[in-house]
Amino acid sequence: MLQSPSCQQRGAALIIGLILIMVGSIGAIAIMRGNHIHDRMASNHHNKVISQMAAEAGASEFLAWIGAQDASSIATWRNSWSEDPDFDLPDTEDEAASTGEHHGAYWISDVQWTYFAPNDPRNQVQVTITGLALVDSQPLAETAIVLTVSAPVAPVPAQPGQPAQPGQPGRLPPAFYSGLLSGGNIIVKGKASFQGSAHANGNVEPTSKANELTDRTVIDDTGTSTTIESRITAKGNNEFRGATPATGRVVSGAPEVEVPSASEYIESARNRPGVIQSCTIPSGDGGGAIYFCNGDVTLAGGSYQNVTILTTGNVTNKGASSLNATGELNMAIIASGNIEFSENNKTEGVYWADGNVIQKGASTLRGSIVTRGNIERGGNFTYIQVDRFSSGLVSGMGGEPAVPGQPAVPGQPAMPTVWREKFG
Repeated sequence: MLQSPSCQQRGAALIIGLILIMVGSIGAIAIMRGNHIHDRMASNHHNKVISQMAAEAGASEFLAWIGAQDASSIATWRNSWSEDPDFDLPDTEDEAASTGEHHGAYWISDVQWTYFAPNDPRNQVQVTITGLALVDSQPLAETAIVLTVSAPVAPVPAQPGQPAQPGQPGRLPPAFYSGLLSGGNIIVKGKASFQGSAHANGNVEPTSKANELTDRTVIDDTGTSTTIESRITAKGNNEFRGATPATGRVVSGAPEVEVPSASEYIESARNRPGVIQSCTIPSGDGGGAIYFCNGDVTLAGGSYQNVTILTTGNVTNKGASSLNATGELNMAIIASGNIEFSENNKTEGVYWADGNVIQKGASTLRGSIVTRGNIERGGNFTYIQVDRFSSGLVSGMGGEPAVPGQPAVPGQPAMPTVWREKFG
């Protein structure tokens, strides 16, 4: 008997409905299983974090313990660490110490002592700390970390610092520290006062019996006052007569002293960069300038400072010069011929000639005179030796440059005896 179409439709709807219910049930079951797996993964991660934190807490406790140990007992590392009465950290799982948070606990599962010799930097401790995550005393997760600690060495005592080292001033050749140095004779036609030394490879010929020789007092860079003996010597006859600080200061038959050639130096320096080719020298502060003149030079009245003059001829000096603010000579005249002072003036500088150095009037000279000829002084003459030279003058005369000082070096504090965690 045939069914009506409406009955067939109701049967199909029933089957489809059952299928949909079955599919929905399967989906719901899958979702529930997925949630359960996710919960388990989250729980495992949480437990792993707890065990990691517990292990790190144990590492901190071990560092605190070992940091309190005396370095002098380092040799006992070769003994069993677990038998050390001062070692009160848990060293078995049964003794695992709770961290007090998140149900974690730790224990020292292994300690390796490496010992070479006292104070050997290779001495170390390597410790394995196991962290646990617990629920009802049952471990759910476990993490082990390895900590390496360098052993202390003997403490390093404090190291004292070094004081600042003073620099060395520029240096000229030794001849310029001789005071008055003549390759010929020293002739003084009047009373002479020497506060410093003089030497002649010929004779010393003063005409007065009232001459005076005194020692000089200098202040060094540290502010210390020093007395330097003055002497008058000659390879030939020394006829100096007058007051001296002590016997034996006036000597005849002294060894000859080498006198450097002004002409040779002029020839080597005349074309150097920066040398001004001029026979006209302006008065005032020369700013460290070096002038070269192929001929004679006349310095008119006025003051000349901070300048070096090179000339192949003669120099007539009618001007004056003085020390700089720090008491150094800063003016030099270097001549192949003669240097002549034609006025009564006060002159302070270095005078170097291959001819004669002549002073025609009463004057005071402070500085250094070096000549291959004679030193001739007329009238009352006062000489004060100065052998401090400015850096500009040393440079202009081809001397050795100054050596700068060294700053103070601070001391080093004592290095304590400590245990240090090693990384890498």
